[in-house]
Amino acid sequence: MRVGAEPARLVGADTTDDLIEAVRAVWASDEPWFVLGGGSNTVASDEPFDGTVVHVRTRGVDRLDDVDGRVRIRVAAGEPWDDLVALTVAEGWSGL
Repeated sequence: MRVGAEPARLVGADTTDDLIEAVRAVWASDEPWFVLGGGSNTVASDEPFDGTVVHVRTRGVDRLDDVDGRVRIRVAAGEPWDDLVALTVAEGWSGL
């Protein structure tokens, strides 16, 4: 398929602060930008991307206060889906 030309610039964001900083920087620039999650369901063009790709790599799952018998969680944008599903199964949580 020969897909997946490289962007002019790739920025990895491992923390929320890194992500905010990276996105603010590209918003302030005149260059094109793209925010990429895990990328497993993404097909990139063969044409080079003349801009910045911000790769979201934040991780973490926090259990919040339960409300009305329901478990609430906050999940970082870069948390892998399979890991999240495995956690909910291991904890006995349903309805994700």
